[in-house]
Amino acid sequence: MFKSQRVFNKKIQIFIYIVYFTFAFFGLREISNKTAYQPNEYDYVARGAYLDLFSQYNNKNYLWELYDSYVQEKLPSYIYQISLKVQNVRPILEIDNLSIAPSWWYGTGSCRPPNYSDINCQTITSGNWTWSIDGVTPKKVSQEINAGLLPSQAPTDLVSINAARNVSLIFSLGSLILICLIVNYFWGFISSLIASSILIFSPLFETSTLRALGDTFLLFFLLLSFFLTVIWYNRTKNLRISKAVMLSIPIGVSFGLAMASKLNGFVSLIFFFILSVILFYKIPKIRLNLFLSFITVSAVMLSVFVILNPFVWKNPIEGTAFMVQHRWNETLYYQVQPGFKPILTFGERLYFLLARTILPGGDYVIRNHGTPLGLILFLFGGWGLYSDLKSKKNKLKIFAKLILIYGLMMWIVMGIYLKLDWDRYYLPFVPFVVIVSSRGIVKIVEFFRWFKNKYLQRVFLE
Repeated sequence: MFKSQRVFNKKIQIFIYIVYFTFAFFGLREISNKTAYQPNEYDYVARGAYLDLFSQYNNKNYLWELYDSYVQEKLPSYIYQISLKVQNVRPILEIDNLSIAPSWWYGTGSCRPPNYSDINCQTITSGNWTWSIDGVTPKKVSQEINAGLLPSQAPTDLVSINAARNVSLIFSLGSLILICLIVNYFWGFISSLIASSILIFSPLFETSTLRALGDTFLLFFLLLSFFLTVIWYNRTKNLRISKAVMLSIPIGVSFGLAMASKLNGFVSLIFFFILSVILFYKIPKIRLNLFLSFITVSAVMLSVFVILNPFVWKNPIEGTAFMVQHRWNETLYYQVQPGFKPILTFGERLYFLLARTILPGGDYVIRNHGTPLGLILFLFGGWGLYSDLKSKKNKLKIFAKLILIYGLMMWIVMGIYLKLDWDRYYLPFVPFVVIVSSRGIVKIVEFFRWFKNKYLQRVFLE
């Protein structure tokens, strides 16, 4: 790693971090104002009305049996609703003001269990008009309103969405801080700034996490889950059973929050399971610790998910299975709709994950502009990780191993469930590419230093 980072003592590093993240905050806010609205933002913010029912521990209300209660995980909507109340902004919908049969329901089918219908489904949201804001940015809203291009209810609803975006901005900044902490923990200060800089300029990060969507929280809690899992992996071999179990609780909470943000947050548990199996065979004396840790993490994760989604309270297994099945069926439905890009085979999905994030033409992580820049950085990063695996420093070996396991796991798992070529669906794969690419930049610098010392100095001396 960079030797020059030793020059910066802890106080200087903290000062640089404060300045860096201050500029990042204002930069992200400007990007947010220029980021076009996405129609699903209306749904996420409007469904925050369920917070009122949740806070009353009321799972018997008929509204929990509607399409809105299971189509999206509820944690993002809860957070957006809380933020609106804190900012003293009018929510789009309020449960207390809903009548027995809201006039803006659409569909004639019943959504009550067990006769759910994915086609004719009653819903509390009526955001069909929001497709008219697709492509409109907050800075252009006034122009659209003055030109009569947006409906009458748009101004007040967009105020709520803009306020919700403030929370997305904070969690996006939190994701930058987390990736800094992860990389700094193993590779040091300068490497952490490189990694966070790659992430902040990632096109997919800008378009997915700065909107009022669930992806914002998914990325944050995935990074938090990874960070806590890495700490657990380093320390569990030296912990007593009681401390190992205690450390598993916050890990399980972070896993549960990731899954409560979007269902694919469950990949965190798969990563934890893989590491548990590795340690199980590598260090037999801690097998009981590992078993109890995995049970604790799984139980806490599922408990958090169930608590935050009252739709599944009556029957957690059946309710969760239904949510997963519904999401799967909905994806299959979109695969055959005009204008959508289906990815049909496992091989195609593996290829698209690389094509969109690493290969030339894939601009989701690095703006390649048709060049192989992203591929070059990734290959150098792979070279750097290979060097770390052979390093005498155990810390570098561990992180290289964990990054490679995490990336391979994410690549394969996403290759199984990724069905549509939608940009934000690739977001969970982005942290892996960012970290490897940051290692690539460091490796390029190391290579030029080596080349300079071994060849250029010899040429000049001769």
